[in-house]
Amino acid sequence: MTKKEFQKWIETENQKLAEQRKQHMQDLGFTDLLRLPIGESTLIFQPEQPRTANTKYGERKIFKVEYDGKTYDFMINEKSPLYRAIIEQLADDNNTITIVRSGEGKSTRYSIKK
Repeated sequence: MTKKEFQKWIETENQKLAEQRKQHMQDLGFTDLLRLPIGESTLIFQPEQPRTANTKYGERKIFKVEYDGKTYDFMINEKSPLYRAIIEQLADDNNTITIVRSGEGKSTRYSIKK
């Protein structure tokens, strides 16, 4: 197998795995999961109770949000300060929330712009 053929196989395999993952998530009732870009992102939280999911990282709450005109699932740890801040904003009848993401990997931090 040449290097070019190998690269083609890798692309095909990655595509197949991505499609399988997407189908699996849809079978579980999830839409696309939102990964916030670095910087400010304005999310519109849908007026429905978040679902609970048990992940390999523990229990997470899943909110339905609208971002850039598309509906996503937004997963967050219930013990996170961001979760508490989101709940406070929603309690104030504010379903449009701007979240600021900074950093990458383990140094990622989130805050709410007021």
